[in-house]
Amino acid sequence: MAIGKKRPRPAKVPSVNENRDPGEKQPTPQIPREVLFAFLEKEIKFTDNSYTIKDGFLFSQDKIERHRIDVWDKQATDYYTSSHTIKFSYFLHYDPKTQTIQDFTVPANLPTSRQY
Repeated sequence: MAIGKKRPRPAKVPSVNENRDPGEKQPTPQIPREVLFAFLEKEIKFTDNSYTIKDGFLFSQDKIERHRIDVWDKQATDYYTSSHTIKFSYFLHYDPKTQTIQDFTVPANLPTSRQY
């Protein structure tokens, strides 16, 4: 191309949802609370209400949804502040048709002591 000439714009690709309002967001799939808590009760012993559970939808493939579940723990460090840490994290496959959860979490292989 010569200097000073603009490149032609590519043709507009039609959207799959052309009739959808552009400001409207698609709803994020979530695991139903009853199914999620039934799974977590088998995995975790909840001692108090200091836990927060976050369901992060990752992607869907072959009608199976992939989710990352983070269980946050809140501990008071002093009168004004508190510490938030992820205590448990799971990578789950959820089948909405049968409402079943499969755990595909890879356990962490952390060394017990580091030698340098």
